[in-house]
Amino acid sequence: PVGIETILVLLYSIIYFQQYFKYGRISIYSDPNFWIVVGILIYLGGTFFFNILANHITNEQWDDYWHLTYIPEIIKNIIFSMTILFYRKPDSEELESKNSSIPNLDMI
Repeated sequence: PVGIETILVLLYSIIYFQQYFKYGRISIYSDPNFWIVVGILIYLGGTFFFNILANHITNEQWDDYWHLTYIPEIIKNIIFSMTILFYRKPDSEELESKNSSIPNLDMI
């Protein structure tokens, strides 16, 4: 079940990227969704075989190699942290310039 779930998430991520690039988004690096999907891809790709083979290896082998799962997890956490830290909401001036044809009806 873990392998099938991982393959499905990887497939959905590839479909997401296909749709993302199909519609020609110019600023891909400033979109936080892009970085979240990249972090998920790195984590799932790096731990895929560990998750599939977890029931088929001995405890000694697991003790020798389990620390290798830290590498994609640390990279994923760094990408998620950067996404959270650098994500910013658009300023009210930017929103006004984009929506200049919409009247401001705020009474407060």
